[in-house]
Amino acid sequence: MSLGSIVIGGGALLVAAEVATWCFRAAAKSEQQHRGAFARSERAHRAAIVRETNWRLAQEAYEQRGAWLDMLSECWDTVWEMRNRTRDLSKQFRGVVRANQLLIKNSPLTFQQQEAIRDCIFHLERGIARLQAYSGPYLQGFIESIRRAQNAALDDDFIEPAMPDAALPDDFPVVGDNLRLSPEEAASILRTGALALGCDQVGRLARIPSSLSSTGVIDALVEDYVLPSA
Repeated sequence: MSLGSIVIGGGALLVAAEVATWCFRAAAKSEQQHRGAFARSERAHRAAIVRETNWRLAQEAYEQRGAWLDMLSECWDTVWEMRNRTRDLSKQFRGVVRANQLLIKNSPLTFQQQEAIRDCIFHLERGIARLQAYSGPYLQGFIESIRRAQNAALDDDFIEPAMPDAALPDDFPVVGDNLRLSPEEAASILRTGALALGCDQVGRLARIPSSLSSTGVIDALVEDYVLPSA
């Protein structure tokens, strides 16, 4: 083999090596570009999934909050309707009381008839007092409960409020009731001027002696209610 053939052959091998190196580098660069594009695509895809998931969660929370607030609005409307109807009924009772008072004043009635009408008036006035207790302090406690639940729902904290009974509970103190108080309860009233009556209400009481003995019970008249501040 001549020296020229060896030189040509070596040159061919060198060219082939350079071509192979160029092809390898091009393939590596292409692979890097492909991997970079794939990684960017994967990141974009994952980010899109996260955005979609967050949007759906926010939408579900918004819809749940809206449905809960709608429910609370219905509770609110129900309690206010109960309050308004009770107040209307109280006005009707007062009209009957006035009519009976005029009947005693202007009609020639016997003593027994007058006493019967006065007894009717007494029971009507007691009914009015119970209606006022129902529409006032009793329902007020539930109105406050619904208001707290509405505020909590704005922070996605869903609290179901209690709903009132259709009638005032028998043990709910009414203005005009005479209560038997322990010395401790009476002493507390002397300090604070009021007594807890249930449903987040307190009542002002009258007929409390200024000095109390350490034994026995005290009679006190429910004089008025103190509604909580809004």
